[in-house]
Amino acid sequence: MLRGFLRDFRHVTMEGQAFPRCTACSTAVVSEYLARGWEFVRDAVHDPSSLERVSGLDVLHREAAEMGVWEVDSEGGDERE
Repeated sequence: MLRGFLRDFRHVTMEGQAFPRCTACSTAVVSEYLARGWEFVRDAVHDPSSLERVSGLDVLHREAAEMGVWEVDSEGGDERE
């Protein structure tokens, strides 16, 4: 993966482990795309939460909420439930 910085016109090559619940490249998402093709893309465009269901990210969010894990809001503060 490449990450670019406009401030000083440089790029960095990054390497890391794949997130198993990635909504772009997880095994479940790629398999669903290969099986359903553009129908899968259309469904994802019309209902973005479908990607979360396919990848399992919805389960991860639900489990985190049940454990009392909080999210950081866009202002950098805590959002506790």
